[in-house]
Amino acid sequence: NSITIPIIPTACAPNKRIPSTVPSGAAKPRPFDLIKLMLHSIATSALYIGAALSFLAGLLHIACIFVGASAFRFLGAGEKLALMSERGHWYPPFIALVIGTVLILWSAYALAGAGVLPKLPYTQVALAAIAAVFLMRAIGFPLLKPAFPENSQRFWLLTSSICFVIGIAYLIGVVGT
Repeated sequence: NSITIPIIPTACAPNKRIPSTVPSGAAKPRPFDLIKLMLHSIATSALYIGAALSFLAGLLHIACIFVGASAFRFLGAGEKLALMSERGHWYPPFIALVIGTVLILWSAYALAGAGVLPKLPYTQVALAAIAAVFLMRAIGFPLLKPAFPENSQRFWLLTSSICFVIGIAYLIGVVGT
């Protein structure tokens, strides 16, 4: 009725030894603990996915600064923004840098929530807020669309779908950790 553990001398106390047996009841995890562990594992995986997608989206935004108007067009940001970029206006690279930086920062929060990076200030609150922003952006695009009439329908459907997936990943991550 016990589990045998090899006797291992410890470096800090060479005269002390770990007991050779542990009662079998102490070694068995409860079913609830296994479920908790599985949910935590799912939540951590969701945060990895959210971090990767946020980071990729951030890099795409920053790439627009270097590629220029063709990148803005390819990503569906609208002809007005692409023309501004062609003319060398400050606004397209500025907004791309701001959005890209925020997305990369959000990916750092996801990695902090997953335990890969040290905890950042207000990690859990930030993850909940990030999930809310992504989900509101995904669901609220019909309300945003009139403010950006130059953005294509493809842009709205694609980016809203991506925001929905990322938002769900952050939501699963914040609820499960």
